[in-house]
Amino acid sequence: MAEPGIKGSVFAGIVEHVRELRDAGKISAAELELRLGREGMAVLETKIQPASWYSIQVYGRIRELLRDVEGGGKDQYTVEAGAASARRLIESGLYQQLEYLKHWKEWVPSGDPAVDQETRIRLFRQQITWVSTIYSSMFNFGSKKVVVDPEFPDRLRLEYWDDGVMPRVCRLAVLGFWNEMSLRWSSGQRSGLWTKVDFPDHYELRMTRGIAEI
Repeated sequence: MAEPGIKGSVFAGIVEHVRELRDAGKISAAELELRLGREGMAVLETKIQPASWYSIQVYGRIRELLRDVEGGGKDQYTVEAGAASARRLIESGLYQQLEYLKHWKEWVPSGDPAVDQETRIRLFRQQITWVSTIYSSMFNFGSKKVVVDPEFPDRLRLEYWDDGVMPRVCRLAVLGFWNEMSLRWSSGQRSGLWTKVDFPDHYELRMTRGIAEI
């Protein structure tokens, strides 16, 4: 089995950012070596290949480093970094899934409220499932499920089963990624559509409001 990793096309941006901070003297070589280790230091001197896989643990250490150096140790820094990654992906036009972010409501019929709710949930779940396939192109480990929230039938949950492999700081970036994506569904509302709940072997993103409210 391949080492759990992140695709180079996603990894390259964060590596380049660390290099910029290093070259600007904002992170010392000693601190980089202490925080990233030999493997991480080697990555900084390597040309990142978009189609190659890179250690998820090195990615996690870099995320932690940037959170502490630039973000003052605050988790919100990493959430916002994940949102920025989502914006870059949307702007790149590389993922066909993202072309449909604004259109799912067009297929929801009007009429009987009960029928509308059932159709709305089904269509939104299809949209979420379609967009979530991006995960498999960015990470080579774990599995995901899109399920109806047992506590709120008009909400969904995204379950990421990773046996605890994904570093906690990187889970925050995934949260930021999805909250940014969801702005395309939620009529410009800036408040996050998702919140994160951690477990030892997986984590869940849970909707903060019903599908009818977006």
